[in-house]
Amino acid sequence: MKTYSNLSDALRYVLEELSSRGHKYIVDVRGPDGMSAGQFVAECMVYGGNCTALALFLAFDTTCESKSVELERFQACQVFPLFEYKPWQDIPCYASRFGLDVSNALRVYWQVASRIYYNADSMVLECTVHDEGPA
Repeated sequence: MKTYSNLSDALRYVLEELSSRGHKYIVDVRGPDGMSAGQFVAECMVYGGNCTALALFLAFDTTCESKSVELERFQACQVFPLFEYKPWQDIPCYASRFGLDVSNALRVYWQVASRIYYNADSMVLECTVHDEGPA
């Protein structure tokens, strides 16, 4: 497990070090309050197939009122059409594929985070990379 304060560094690490060796991974992104601010995962973990590519995975446990509000904000986001509905254990989840394009993944992530959390551009993130082993 490795921890980064810079999302770009975490994504470059998973592409250069983990996916290049055929490993699956999870980049758990947390905000300053310790709450989840999304996950980047190997595409195969959501869609099957390509484990070298990035996918952004967002879960909204709507049993919590604040997550229901976050889901509404996300659905109103300009980049919402880039995401596919991918429920997990009855929790509404959405995912988007980025291939190896870190710049586009970051652009979309920050648009989503800014829409959901408002002050995202000033958020200090903690990005924990989990090596999930060979695909």
